[in-house]
Amino acid sequence: MSYVHFAFHTPAFKDDAATKSQNINEIAGCALAKWLSARLAARGFVVSEIWPEDHGWDFGVSHDGRKFQCACSINDDEEPVADAHVVIGPKAAADDPLAEAIRAELGASNDVLNLEIDTAR
Repeated sequence: MSYVHFAFHTPAFKDDAATKSQNINEIAGCALAKWLSARLAARGFVVSEIWPEDHGWDFGVSHDGRKFQCACSINDDEEPVADAHVVIGPKAAADDPLAEAIRAELGASNDVLNLEIDTAR
């Protein structure tokens, strides 16, 4: 399995306590997932509803017959700037249109600091 991992710092994308309580581990990331899925939909990707997982907040993304899962999480214990992560997989590569779109959206946001990209195969 391969994936693309985006790591960054952010002072934004805050989840309230009620939202975080919907996640079994009370992990933040729903607001980030909502923002990112809306931005991807505006670029023509088909996105699913967002759901909580034990590792964060996920949604499905499809484009040109390919399907991916996108996972968003934020360690909001670090205030005022939190560690955030977006991971896409399976079988994702850094040159996939989805990875390029996520890189562009995160890179253009003033709320995303110190963006790093990692791939694993």
